[in-house]
Amino acid sequence: AASYDALLRRHFGDKASEARALYPLRRRPSNDQSMTPADVDRALGDISADLWYHASTSIMANMLVSAPQPPPVYLYEVAATGFTRHGGDSALWDGRAKKMNPSGRHRTQTAGEAAAATDYLLNFIRSGDPNAQESTGESLPRWEPHKHGVQRCMVLGTTEVAMCAFEGSVARRQELIGEYIVRQAAEG
Repeated sequence: AASYDALLRRHFGDKASEARALYPLRRRPSNDQSMTPADVDRALGDISADLWYHASTSIMANMLVSAPQPPPVYLYEVAATGFTRHGGDSALWDGRAKKMNPSGRHRTQTAGEAAAATDYLLNFIRSGDPNAQESTGESLPRWEPHKHGVQRCMVLGTTEVAMCAFEGSVARRQELIGEYIVRQAAEG
């Protein structure tokens, strides 16, 4: 735990205590109450996921929409587990999403978010807008384009497809990691 705290101080400086609160060391339930390397690994994994995926995606989206002639930018998150592996979401976008078993092989065919994702993608290909009328005539929830500094995305789930805002600790984690990325880039 001491080395974890030192790492947070080194990278987050005066915001280390906030980082510790946002990325706590969580013990696995056991009879032994001491911290293990696995407890630290879980906390570092949370930081890594935000650094490499969540916050960095928001930063890149902000940069894109700030360009003189910005391209259309739409953010999404896959809410259901088992459909994508390490950013490989093509199984979702081709309309034939299949759940993956632990070995990584596809299994059960699903429809929900795969159909919506495919309709959005086809609309975007045709017009540059995922909200354009899609071929089935069914309406889709409006997918709002990204705006600089607005923490919202389309959540593609098995039972719901909707725009959602990042709130509370999730929003603050992204802000904290975003500040870290910007500071590191400025320092070179």
